[in-house]
Order: sequence, then C-alpha cells, then structure tokens
Amino acid sequence: MMTSNRYAIYALVPMILFILSAQPLFAANFGRSLIRIERTWTVLSPQGSHIDFDGALILNDSNQHVVSIAAEPPMDIVVNDDGSIRLHYSGIMNASQMKLKGTAVVDVDYDTDLSADPSLPPAQTALNFTNITMPDDAIRLQAKALSQGASTLSTIRNLVDWVHNDIAYNLSCWDQSYPATQVFQLRQGVCVEYSHLLISMARSVGLDTRYVGGYVYSNSWQPHAWVEIMVPDYGWIPADPTFDQAGILDSSHIGVSEGADQASNFDLLLSEQAGAVLEADDVLEIMSSVPDPKGASISMAFDNDTYVVTASINNSNPRFVFGLYDMATQDGYLSGERALLLLQPSARNDRFYILNRTILKPNFIYDIPLHADFNDAHADLSIEIVPPSSSSPPRAAEPEAPQCLLPAVLLLMAVLAVVVPWALSEFISVRRLPRLGFPRFLKGRGKARRMGKLRH
Repeated sequence: MMTSNRYAIYALVPMILFILSAQPLFAANFGRSLIRIERTWTVLSPQGSHIDFDGALILNDSNQHVVSIAAEPPMDIVVNDDGSIRLHYSGIMNASQMKLKGTAVVDVDYDTDLSADPSLPPAQTALNFTNITMPDDAIRLQAKALSQGASTLSTIRNLVDWVHNDIAYNLSCWDQSYPATQVFQLRQGVCVEYSHLLISMARSVGLDTRYVGGYVYSNSWQPHAWVEIMVPDYGWIPADPTFDQAGILDSSHIGVSEGADQASNFDLLLSEQAGAVLEADDVLEIMSSVPDPKGASISMAFDNDTYVVTASINNSNPRFVFGLYDMATQDGYLSGERALLLLQPSARNDRFYILNRTILKPNFIYDIPLHADFNDAHADLSIEIVPPSSSSPPRAAEPEAPQCLLPAVLLLMAVLAVVVPWALSEFISVRRLPRLGFPRFLKGRGKARRMGKLRH
C-alpha cells in the first residue's frame, strides 16, 4: 500500500541515446520501415523500498503498427485509447539498482488518404492552450495571414513551411523548452520549439493538435518532436516543421508518446524513499526499409532556346498528397528550391527555373547535373551547354544577303563591256595623254612600257 511520504520523480522522454554498433548508415526514405526499439530504465532506490513505475514504450496508430512487445522483468502492458502503450511495474527493490526493459518491433509507414480538402473550422472554435503554447497577438496575426479558410490542407502546408523557413535551427536551445511566444520573437529553436510554435499557430486558426515525442534518424538516431494536426471529417495527420514534412513523413520517425506539449511526455517513478533516481537509455535498430513513391513521379526537361528547366511532379493518386520537394544543382547554375508541396488529386505541378547564364564562360562546354526529389520519387537530368561568344543571351540570326546581287553583277559587266573598249580606243588615238598625267602614274612599271609599244 502506498504511503503519503512517497516522492514522485518525473522524467521527460529521455535525451540519452546509445546506438547499436551493428546499425549501418541509413538514408531515410518515405516507404515502409521495420524498426526495433529497446527502452531500458535504470531505477536507483534504497534496497527494500517499494516503487511504482510507469513508462512510455511506443505508439500504435495508423502510421506505425506495433508487431511485437516484450518486457523484462514481466510488467503490465497498458494500451490507452489514444494508441499509446505504456509499461507498469510495482514491487520491492531487491537491490539498490534495478533495470526495467521494454522492447517493441514497429512497422512504420506514413501515408494519407485525403480524398477531400475541408474548410477550416469556424473562427469561434474554442481550443485550450498550455502555458507553453499560448499565443499572443503576433502569433495569431501571422497564423491568420497564412491560413486559407476554404482549405484546411493548404493552411497546414503554409503553417509547416513557414515555421520551417522562418525559425533558425539553433542547438544552443537544446533542453530549454521556450514558450511559443519567445520562439516567435527570437526566431530560433530546435525540434521542441518548432513543434510548440506550430501547435500555437494551428490552434489559433481552429485546428486541434497534439505533440509527439520520439526519435528520428538523421545521420544517427536523435530524440525528436513533431506534431499531429486534426483534419475535420478525416482524422490526425503528422506534421514535422523541423524537416518541413507533413502527411507523409520519412519512415525513420518513430513516436513514443504524445500529449498537449513536451511537459505531458514523461516517464514516472514513485518511491517511498527520498533520493530515488530514474534514468533511461534507448537503442534503436532499422531492421528493413523499402522506398515507396506512393503514386508520385517526377521528370525534368531543358529548353535550349530559353535556358529554362521544367520540373514536373505528377500525382497519379485520386487524392491529395503532401510531399517534400527538393530541386538542386551544383555551383549556383540555377536557384534551387526546397519546399513542402500539396498536390491536387490526379494532377501535375510544374516548377520553372532559369539557368544562370552570367556564370557561363565562352569557349567552354558545360555538363550540368540536375537532381529533383518529391518524397521517394527522383529524377536526374544532365544538360550540355555551349555558351555563345559572350555572356549575352543568344542573338537572333543575321539577316540574309539581298537576293538582287546577281542582276547587279550582270549589269556591271554589261556596262564594262561598253566602257572598256571605248576607253582603250580613246587611249590609243589621243596624243595628248601626258596632259592627263597617266604616264606619270604608271612610271616605273613594265605595264606602262608595254602600253607604249601599242602606240606604234
């Protein structure tokens, strides 16, 4: 029986992480992944003391399906209505240290089936805020400016993309948990601050939200946070402003717990003795992973006359699709683009880019590689450029020579045929040539001497 002098120790989703040495380098994709997570809690409490432990193990929802669970020593496995799975242990400490371990294998596959794009909830919709997500007037005004009343999906896209682009990622904010108003003012933070600000903005325009704590793979496994947003008449869709993703997240996102904000994500230890300590170490392993473009494709083309590159993203699905789009090249040959896009059902989205001709030098042949992604759809294009003699745009063709050149030549020949014989006859018959100075002009030339013989 629990006594009144027990001490409650709260531990947020742990920040200490150990990686299996066998984990190969992994490039996150947007298909299906099978991930194993092992959570080990170390309890430090005097021997003989009674403890009650409650720890978050994993989430089971439409994006990640739990395949198996194991607990050591045996613990109660509790599945809550929101899909969160927690482990409960109650007992006597046989030593001053005890390890509790929970293992889950999870099938992760983020996808959506958004056949409709509903309007935003009515403006008078009342939603509660926590102290850390409470908006001020500046947040409300910015959220309203980004919202589109007739389109919930476009509003979500705009909010996620704005937080991603306007908040600078700053590791010095790690483990600080600033309130949304301060994040909005300072324009910096890490995943926790990104998520709290997105929650504050989304709820300001009537969209219900919840905070998700878990892990993501980014060069290595990292503790991470993102958001889920309620789409009216559909359900929850994930939104990660840190990575600029929504709807379809990369499948290295694995959720452990969820709540109103970071403060509601915790493990709990109750002990009869003061000074009890709870520590947590997590190990994650990707067992398999398969890319999946999920009905999207992308292609590129280059116009040699206009120097315009066209990237075409095609959605073959009869539903709305979110996707992270990335267009890149080397050395600044064109201004790339990275953005969260919302594709209409069974539609194509064309993006246009003008090649930067100012950096092209004459007398060189340029082979420029281009690469574009939309989630797991990829396209590559290599274009060959032979710049003109100057960096100016290609000139129009020179006008053709007039077609009357041949008649003019014939006319000139006819005139010469008349004038030359007449001039020769005058040259031979006229005796006063020295007065014209012609012999002086030819002085010293053999041609003048030959002409002299003709006069005899």
